Amino acid sequence: MLVAVALLLSLSGCGDDASRPAPPAMPTPTPTPAPTATAAPPMETTPPGGDLTTLSGPVTVWNRHPDGHPRQVGIAVEPSDATLWPIDGMEPIYFWDGPLARELVDFVGRDVVVEGVLATGFDQQRTMFVRAYDLEGRRVVAAPTEPPSLDDTLEGAVVVVDRHEDGHPRTLGVRDADGEIVALEETNKSRELRFRVGRRVRLRGASAPAGFRVGWYEDLDLNRRVRPGDGFQLSFLAGGHDENGAFLGGVEVDTLAAFDGKVFAGVSYRRNTEEDSVDPPPPGAPVLVLDEPGGRWRIDFLVPRDEAGPAPRIVFLERVTFETDGDGTPLPEPVELLAAVAGNGELYLRTPGDAARWVATGLVDVVTANLDREGARADARSVISHTDAETGVSYLFAGAYSSGRRGAGGGLYRATYAPSLPGLLAWAPTPEFPFAATRQQPWRVMGLTTAAGAAYASVGPLLLRREDGENPDWRVVFRDELPTTTDSLREAVQIRGPQDDAALLFGIEGLHSRVVRVDPSSDDAATVEYDPLADLGPAVYGIAAYNGARTRELPDGSEAVLLGLELLRPRALGTPALDLGRWYEWTDGLLLWRESPDAYCLKRIVDPTLEIHPPVIGPRALLARSPFDSEADVIYVGGFDHNGHPFHNTAWIFKVHVDDLRSGPCRPS
Repeated sequence: MLVAVALLLSLSGCGDDASRPAPPAMPTPTPTPAPTATAAPPMETTPPGGDLTTLSGPVTVWNRHPDGHPRQVGIAVEPSDATLWPIDGMEPIYFWDGPLARELVDFVGRDVVVEGVLATGFDQQRTMFVRAYDLEGRRVVAAPTEPPSLDDTLEGAVVVVDRHEDGHPRTLGVRDADGEIVALEETNKSRELRFRVGRRVRLRGASAPAGFRVGWYEDLDLNRRVRPGDGFQLSFLAGGHDENGAFLGGVEVDTLAAFDGKVFAGVSYRRNTEEDSVDPPPPGAPVLVLDEPGGRWRIDFLVPRDEAGPAPRIVFLERVTFETDGDGTPLPEPVELLAAVAGNGELYLRTPGDAARWVATGLVDVVTANLDREGARADARSVISHTDAETGVSYLFAGAYSSGRRGAGGGLYRATYAPSLPGLLAWAPTPEFPFAATRQQPWRVMGLTTAAGAAYASVGPLLLRREDGENPDWRVVFRDELPTTTDSLREAVQIRGPQDDAALLFGIEGLHSRVVRVDPSSDDAATVEYDPLADLGPAVYGIAAYNGARTRELPDGSEAVLLGLELLRPRALGTPALDLGRWYEWTDGLLLWRESPDAYCLKRIVDPTLEIHPPVIGPRALLARSPFDSEADVIYVGGFDHNGHPFHNTAWIFKVHVDDLRSGPCRPS
């Protein structure tokens, strides 16, 4: 999947391991004047942390908030043999948004010596957790990160207590029921509340003379009603607790689905870091649920941490339907279930209704039995239900493969509905369509879908169609022929074709990211409908239609398609209106709204009610129609993409009225 990304001041990017070429060198960003350093007593204690690295150079701004305040700072150092992203012959080191990095924001342009722990992303871009710094003869060491007691409670609206000279919020507080403002001490929990200014929260922590030290909070004021003209509105942001007291953390929201009249979200803890955090370790792989439009997200299902695999996450979430049993006998009525795939390679199913339950189906055991590489484990990320047009049997297909994507065992696995079994499915012992991945051809099954009564699979650079019958086969109907081994197809979606028939639309990830339509009724002719590089300028890497596009019918009977878009673009080489001031960037929050093959409208996720906006890299999860009657015109978008770098509590969900996607400019102004 992805690789590279410049961090967004403690916040940025995305995906799975892969290799990517480096972009051209960019000019060095110009440091801005800094205020005079405030005197502080020297601290000679040893900084906490593991293996520490010492670096020196001027504090440099790498990118800024919309109001101009430094959003991320770091330093530039002499490059090493491993440096892939030089700036004017130097390697940029980004500081994680911890307490000391926030102090260094005030000293841009000053020479500093920093000690810290280095972390490296997929692109070999390095980030430092600053544990100590020396500035103009004084030494400052990070205090140990210790959770505060949770003896005291504070409830009210988050307000700004103090601001920097440029007006950017510096210190936060809470206005309680008596109108008194209580300042908040610096912890990762109080830092997260900068994205919640103006919203009501309930805090637990410890009162102290210097202010309230937050260790735990509930966000009480999300999921406001969305009307036309409101723009995007924050529905969920990781870091708080649900009404049952369960921790709602996470780095990414990977998938969204409507089922049983509710909205479900799959959360990922991949690349989660606990540096400078007072939060508990990841509890496992959670599925969140929203029961009503104005309600609060809560955990509906949790794969425990010791079962969730090396990267606790829910990577797939979608409704599946069975019309027959395994013998092809029609069921009294179709059975609908919610399918979820976790980072441990297991497929789970949820039943509907008041007595809903989650069950493990045993997919991981079936795949593991077919692996032949030592140390390999089962992995999966795509599922579809399909009724064979020839035999009439309803099947469930899962795209599974070996971790590392090489070796035997990968393929398209098949199951039938078996309500008498604990896992509700009867799996065939071997894949219906087996394949062996190679280094040049990463056989990830990125998506399964149905169109015009046929099942399709996005497998590496190929789109396969199942030929139904007693002896089924999967046939290649599209192959990405561009000369690179990094490009791969994302999940396809059925759309209305040029002749008002069924067609397939999918994005391609890689160096030649684009959106392609395949028309089965025209001998599977392929058409490139949208090329972001031609539209937005040069890009090093991109993902179009991230975890699959989504369609919805419009009031006039026409069809719209919503696609997420993520691009790594060199600074100043793209459209100026989209340049966020970074020397390279995964451009924030881009969505494509398609109402015809030649009408792709570029939108941007922006919540106008937020004083400080969280980073919205990677709009990967889409729900094109809310299941709630009172907000049938509302669309949900979820995401974040770590791009191989460590993050904490960056998972997000926004919602927007469909009229806001249909109206206004096609590009952010």
